[in-house]
Amino acid sequence: SPLVLVARTDAEAATMIDSNIDPVDHPFIKGVTTKGVEPLYEAIRTGKDKDWEQRSGCMTFPDAVAKALKAKGTDPAKWLKDSLKMSMTQMKEAA
Repeated sequence: SPLVLVARTDAEAATMIDSNIDPVDHPFIKGVTTKGVEPLYEAIRTGKDKDWEQRSGCMTFPDAVAKALKAKGTDPAKWLKDSLKMSMTQMKEAA
């Protein structure tokens, strides 16, 4: 079958999307899960961005909840499927 690759960028400037205004994007937005790690923009500015994702525990909200569910011995498969159709507000309520 043919390969289809889809990526979302700003249509005018072809830059990465940097806002969270669209609820459709919420399940895919990554965030920091480790306290005390500098923001990504600061890591880039100071040249410390090579291992930033690992140091920051960077993951999506659905992945963070799935990690907590696994730690409690609960299968996160249903959560991971359902969360892809939720806004951040809906995910927080469901979590």
